[in-house]
Amino acid sequence: MLAGFERVISRLVCACAIAMLGGGIAAAQVCGVQPGFEPGLVPSLVGGVPSFRTAMLAHDDGSGPGLYTIGIGSPASASTLPATSVSRLRNGRWERVGYRLVGVTVLASADLGATLPGGARLYVGGSGLTAQDEGGAPVTGGSVATWDGDRWQVLGGLSGSVSAMAGFDDGASAGPRLFVVGTGLRVNNQFPVEAARWDGHGWEVVTATFPLGHPTALLGFDLGQGSQLFVGGVGGTGLMRWTGSGWVEAGNAAVPILVQSLAGLAGPHGPEIVFGGGVLIDGQRYNYGRIRGDGSVAGISTPNVYFDRYPSVVASMTDRLGPAVYLGGGSPTTLGVPVASCHRYDGDSVTPLAATQRFRDVTSTRNDQSTITSFASFDDGAGLQVFAAGWVSACGAPGAASVEYAPTGLMFRMPQTGPDAGRVLRVGSGFASSGSELYRISSRVIRYAGRDQLAIAGPVLSAGTSASWGIAIFDGQTWSPFVPPAQVIGVFRPTVVQSVTVNGFERLVYNQSSSAGQIGYFEGASSFFNLLAGNPGGPNLRELFYFDDTMTDGPALYTQDSQSIRRVVNGQSQTLFSGSELKSAVVGDLGNGPQLFIGARFADGPGVAVWNGLNWDRIGAADQFVSVPTALVVHDDGAGPKLYSSFESIGIFNGRVTPRIARWGGEHWEPLGDGLRSGGSALRLALASFDDGTGPALYAAGDFLLAGGVPSRGFARWRNGHWEPFLDINQRSFEGQPLAEMSLSVLGDTMYLVGAFADTGLRLPGGATNTEANVVQAENILAIRACPPACFPDLNQDGNLDAGDIDYIINIAAGGVNPTGANSDLNRDGTTDMADVDVLVNVVAGGSCRD
Repeated sequence: MLAGFERVISRLVCACAIAMLGGGIAAAQVCGVQPGFEPGLVPSLVGGVPSFRTAMLAHDDGSGPGLYTIGIGSPASASTLPATSVSRLRNGRWERVGYRLVGVTVLASADLGATLPGGARLYVGGSGLTAQDEGGAPVTGGSVATWDGDRWQVLGGLSGSVSAMAGFDDGASAGPRLFVVGTGLRVNNQFPVEAARWDGHGWEVVTATFPLGHPTALLGFDLGQGSQLFVGGVGGTGLMRWTGSGWVEAGNAAVPILVQSLAGLAGPHGPEIVFGGGVLIDGQRYNYGRIRGDGSVAGISTPNVYFDRYPSVVASMTDRLGPAVYLGGGSPTTLGVPVASCHRYDGDSVTPLAATQRFRDVTSTRNDQSTITSFASFDDGAGLQVFAAGWVSACGAPGAASVEYAPTGLMFRMPQTGPDAGRVLRVGSGFASSGSELYRISSRVIRYAGRDQLAIAGPVLSAGTSASWGIAIFDGQTWSPFVPPAQVIGVFRPTVVQSVTVNGFERLVYNQSSSAGQIGYFEGASSFFNLLAGNPGGPNLRELFYFDDTMTDGPALYTQDSQSIRRVVNGQSQTLFSGSELKSAVVGDLGNGPQLFIGARFADGPGVAVWNGLNWDRIGAADQFVSVPTALVVHDDGAGPKLYSSFESIGIFNGRVTPRIARWGGEHWEPLGDGLRSGGSALRLALASFDDGTGPALYAAGDFLLAGGVPSRGFARWRNGHWEPFLDINQRSFEGQPLAEMSLSVLGDTMYLVGAFADTGLRLPGGATNTEANVVQAENILAIRACPPACFPDLNQDGNLDAGDIDYIINIAAGGVNPTGANSDLNRDGTTDMADVDVLVNVVAGGSCRD
């Protein structure tokens, strides 16, 4: 299947591979769908909640090693594929693990030896697990499930809430068992128990009770008296050990302990157990402590870490420096200021490893807390790395005077070998996002810093390899991050951005807060300059336009929210339209210069109108649109520019019912074939005019399943009078609702699709759904480059086409570097050589790249 998919995908992607340089597309630029232009490994959104991992471990299910994770949501969630809350990182990308599985809270890898031959198995536990088999039928009946490499199997006979699991041989049975603890557990529907064990075939009661009200952690470890099983929790000393026939206290009973996590360490002073939780020694509170074989308990000091909403996490590691325990948990931050929240304990001292910061509040988590929730070590073939995950937006090395904090996507890594050993790096690269509700990532092309650039606004947490917040700018090769002043980090949530000239200076203008509704800009670290004083309108702001309608002294800023169009002139707001529904607006040229078009509900019904500088002129009759148009775009199919409009549900044009999209023909609205059908019709379609080298076409992306009656999953184009499926896309969704609107923008010779895609990425129309085969992936942005690539002869990008560019390409042809990342293969033969130098010499002399 994989080989076949690669053969067909080559029809869209040139044979040469794409390289990434500084977050942009490098010199060997290819055309078609860009498989290398991916946003990185970003957590999924399920129910509007960014996925953070509550547990991670390395495991090989027989198909190769992977880093398995569980948490809220999953990088693998999609409405049309069975979702799972278990995912794995393997071969550089996220994969879903099996079929749908919900109710998972803990994770373990255990080898039960002769009782269950075949090596270590992956186990997950929780409460009320529900799996889904290959045919979609539910599989229920337990609180623990195992993964055999092909599918999930719920281990029936155990119910209740499992809070911890571990493989252990207590000597009382014929080999190792999977021990589980929890609350309200029942074995074969018998009386509640606190601990049970799985022998590979059935469940056994370990003990009915022990003096821990809420067990939270299990650890098999030799503390000097032979391997023993320890359980941590709330109540008593917080730590118990299993004797083979019962539970006894471990440690000094005089010291009250709250144990949330356990890790073993072969330290310089002998073996010890490190716990995360709470210990009170001589009146001082610690979040971490250690217990040695003599029963002595001592606290471990870690600055900036406290227990608040999340457990103090400990994990055993063997890194490049030797055995250690990594410490994580909740760390206070001040409006995004980074703090050391990841530490290493070696038995003697504590060393900070990473500083993390939070950019924004999400769901119910605290805005002033950066939280590490889990650790794991994993070698995917490129060397051992330690992974950390949690509620973190960016990470960097602690204590550095000046450091660029890299975006995390709620997860970061620390290589233990090679040139990056000891560094704090993100997982993946590119554009990352997160969010707390059904959201919109808007994209538009703006004129900024002397060139056209792609501006993205919304729940943005990174730009390229740099941490960003709310806004990211991309010029086709390099990402530019944006971080607002610290004092507004808690409220800054832009949804749209535009470039305008204010008092002779170029500014990026955006809406400052979804609640306050201000529209303006920051200047350095100073306060926000509001350009639209007294205008709320921010929560529903959808568009910002900057153009000249000839009625003002030069270009002006225009705003569109859900009810009004306003023009900002000299700091004053002029209302040009006010109504109950305003769902779309666009500036386009139908041959009379740039004009502003809107889709709204007018006094005589929904439709489209154009601003003539003084009034609004309706376009077409009043009875054609059943609902308000939701997107507008101007497209020229070769017969002149025309206005296209999308809408919810249907429209009636010349007596013909057509779903979702229509075109203004100059005298009346007309349908586009059989339109776009099926899907939820819940989100606005994304529209763009683009020529990928095969002719101009109108591209549409959204939640449809048929284009012109032909199966097309969410991405199609109208060309030569009919619809063509372009790519099948899988949008991330929750209970059938896509989590984000799509957005399409064209910059230079490339069209960018921005949204929220599932882990299966994209496939050719009608291709079979196969996670292994879908090698073209996109988390939230996809680049489609024209074939052949356009010729940009200003290679050194100094604004002039001259001998400097000839010197530049000669250097590349001789094996030199290409610092601008320009496309130097001007004759498109796959190499940069003297033939390309000849092409450029001809261009400098007045010729064409295509001659």
